[in-house]
Amino acid sequence: MRYPSSCRTIAAFFLLSACLPASAVIDRIEQAGCPTRRPNETITLRNAPNGPDRLWVYGLGVDFASRVTVTGIERVTAMIVRRRGGLGSAVEVRFSIPPDVRDGDEGRVTLHYPLGEDTFRIRTLSRPQVRSIEIDKTKLVSEPFYTIRVGDEHTFTVTGTDLANVTFRPSEEMRAATSFRVESQDDGRMRIRFRALRPGRFFVTTNHLRTGGPACLDFGVVSLPTAVGRTVVIEP
Repeated sequence: MRYPSSCRTIAAFFLLSACLPASAVIDRIEQAGCPTRRPNETITLRNAPNGPDRLWVYGLGVDFASRVTVTGIERVTAMIVRRRGGLGSAVEVRFSIPPDVRDGDEGRVTLHYPLGEDTFRIRTLSRPQVRSIEIDKTKLVSEPFYTIRVGDEHTFTVTGTDLANVTFRPSEEMRAATSFRVESQDDGRMRIRFRALRPGRFFVTTNHLRTGGPACLDFGVVSLPTAVGRTVVIEP
């Protein structure tokens, strides 16, 4: 006995409804370099200079999510880039976060399913931006190489925005050849005083300026095109 196509469509709809969850059951959220989070925790995100930030969201049925949206934070968007079905089902969510996002803004991420939705909260942190790195009282050999003498004292000046909480982590070469200290620091400027102890060569770039916090958020600062690194050659 054949049934009209409309009846078959209705029957298929109800069968599909019985198989798809109204909303998934998120049991954990993973972020590279950070401890596993529970779904009721607020997840902290920060613009990543070397690529978008990502979260793996695990739980029964989350792989049925058709799309993801972000509300409450301007210009922050998200998309589902990978799925895992079956046991350990999960989706990888990739976020696009502007470097100048407002510090401490909170919003909601929503996974949309065919018959429902599920949510968790996020908080964004701003990321310092470096405009320039300069060194005083030196001889320019050829951009960006400078020469100084053993015993000389000089200052690196870093300019930009949101620099007050940046940490300077010098290269091993600079640690071996100089003594140094952060002389002053505020949101717009950071001054690093150093003294040459022995012949050698070292460099200072935005990679040596860190934002602090857990590894999943400490990707370094945003390097603007004018933030040229400096290489110093110490002569006897």
